[in-house]
Amino acid sequence: MSCVIACKNKAIEGITELKTGEHHINIDKEKCKKCLEFDCVNACPNKGLVTWGDLKTVEDVMKAIKRDISYFRENGGVTLSGGEPLCQHDFALEILKACKEEYINTAIETTLYAPFKVIEPFIPFVDLFLCDIKQMDDSKHKKYTGVPNKMILSNICSLSQKTKNILIRIPLIPGCNDDILNIQNTSKFAYDNGINRINILPYHNLGQSKYDKLGKEYKLKDTKSPGADKLEQLRKIVEEQGVKCIIG
Repeated sequence: MSCVIACKNKAIEGITELKTGEHHINIDKEKCKKCLEFDCVNACPNKGLVTWGDLKTVEDVMKAIKRDISYFRENGGVTLSGGEPLCQHDFALEILKACKEEYINTAIETTLYAPFKVIEPFIPFVDLFLCDIKQMDDSKHKKYTGVPNKMILSNICSLSQKTKNILIRIPLIPGCNDDILNIQNTSKFAYDNGINRINILPYHNLGQSKYDKLGKEYKLKDTKSPGADKLEQLRKIVEEQGVKCIIG
């Protein structure tokens, strides 16, 4: 097939016949990550493979930002959102510096799962850090996210000593982190570090389509968003700890 021949990284391993009689292409996604030319995508006659996103320079990004600058006004600005901006921390930092040169307010959404030496240079160029705490219990955090939370919590402690422009966010996943003890502990942690706001983000399944496109199983497809009564209960628990709570 033309796509197999075009793939320079040999990511397309071949074709196997399934029991249903259909054909299946085996693709090594790790090899795909090394590709910048996407020759196999362009060679696919049936358009069975697609690419998302484009390679951009800081200048490209700033050109797009400045097109909308008239809409920012006093309270608007630029937010670097996820995935995780710190995965491209050098590039992200240069964008924020360029924004500040244009007097644009800035924010960054991050898990803070990176060495603090990576995070610290961002402080002068970020007006608001939107930081996730998914679970206070270290063993549960590792179970649900694949990594421990010690570095994340340590970074929040260090960051709070240098800036108060921090908003803690809890992506609320039923059965994973919506118990009273976790919300209490998260709120107390925020209060003890001088952080006076927590944003509870109720679970939704809008990311399922991305899993489908990546050929991954979406394990929370039967999970429902928490109801209004549950959210109000958790809001009161947060505010009992002396921290303002925002839902949504």
